[in-house]
Amino acid sequence: MTPLHIASASEQAANYLREQLMRKVWVGTIPGGPVLASQLGVGRMTIEAALSMLENEGLLVPQGPGRRRKIELPEELAKPPGLRVAILCYEQNDRSLDYITDCKNKLETAGHTVFYAPSHLTELKMDC
Repeated sequence: MTPLHIASASEQAANYLREQLMRKVWVGTIPGGPVLASQLGVGRMTIEAALSMLENEGLLVPQGPGRRRKIELPEELAKPPGLRVAILCYEQNDRSLDYITDCKNKLETAGHTVFYAPSHLTELKMDC
């Protein structure tokens, strides 16, 4: 059994800020300590400790006293994940049409997972 770890207020704040950074709530820079402290309802020392943790992780870069910290997400997190795209054709034979094949290839090149739906519109009786 793993021991129970109760996160301190600064660890909880750092976890929250990390999630917000990954969601890209802020772009370029993160708001200053006083603003974040009031938004999260914690003390200024707590938020400064949380921001220091994120600096140590390499997610934030200090820009000097009184200046906002720069956000530096790792490359794999900065790029949005690909989507899973289903192509629903009108008829089974439409899979070989040039424009559908081109669309599928462009989506795959962009990093998306593309597949043809198992049925087609005429089979589903949605062709009216």
